Amino acid sequence: MPPPDAAVPTPAPRDPSARRAAPAWRGWALAGTASMAAGLALWRAAPGNEAAFHAVNDLGPLAPTLWSCLSVAGLGLAAWIWMTAFAQARPERVARLAWILVVGGVVINVVKHRFPNPRPLAALGEAAVHVVGEPLKMHSMPSGHSAMAFAAMTLMLLELGPLCARPAGTPLIGALARRAGWFALALGIALSRLAVGAHWPGDALVGE
Repeated sequence: MPPPDAAVPTPAPRDPSARRAAPAWRGWALAGTASMAAGLALWRAAPGNEAAFHAVNDLGPLAPTLWSCLSVAGLGLAAWIWMTAFAQARPERVARLAWILVVGGVVINVVKHRFPNPRPLAALGEAAVHVVGEPLKMHSMPSGHSAMAFAAMTLMLLELGPLCARPAGTPLIGALARRAGWFALALGIALSRLAVGAHWPGDALVGE
């Protein structure tokens, strides 16, 4: 039993960011589940899936360089480069991204090879698909590029935190622009896989 005048240790204050992390992850998990369900529904509705594909794929020849660059940005190696280039003070970002690359890559490749669905080029023929870059015909579902892009976006948005917790002196418009920029990049990468003729819309949604 400690003496009466012994100092009673006070509990360390809880990190407020830790309290925000769990609800944020739950929110993104729900959003991902909803996107996957929408992608599977669209994939089963073949006419709608095909019509949405043509709507985006027709944009491919209008800006092939842009779509090709966005498509390359969704590669795991490319994501590693642009996510870790300025992460010297963020070792947790590098660790999380490494787990995403390993675990996500394994899961996606298992699904692709377990259910070898035809890509648009194989299903519709060369005359109906605008192809930018390498012509791909099998292992369509899901889009690994889309999955990588939205996983990276989720990491960055969780790192930025909610708008109400932005650093003092950061204008609201700047905080909104950063978040919108990450979303636009992820969406652009997902759409690029349709524009280059590599994936169906359902593939991209399931990847998200």
